Amino acid sequence: MTTTIQTSVLTINGGSSSIKFVLYQTGEPPKRTLSGKVDRIGLSGTNLTFHDPTGKPQNSRNIAAADHKSAAKSLIGSKSSLASLRSGRWGTAWCTA
Repeated sequence: MTTTIQTSVLTINGGSSSIKFVLYQTGEPPKRTLSGKVDRIGLSGTNLTFHDPTGKPQNSRNIAAADHKSAAKSLIGSKSSLASLRSGRWGTAWCTA
């Protein structure tokens, strides 16, 4: 029996008050499976938003993020993992993180 392992690539772009990210399933061509952003880092109303592969917003929540380090911790979250993101269970995992 042959086991196929699917790999993904996470791209992250940090700006002055935001972190944007895209998760791609590898292949030819790569397939976007999830994207999102943390915006207003260091300001009131910091928001974490996720989009489906078509770019349609799927989930959003306010987070406390005084700096990029705390924003990244909220993004990664102790209750979430890239495995749950790839499996499509990201909405629930991120809401409860």
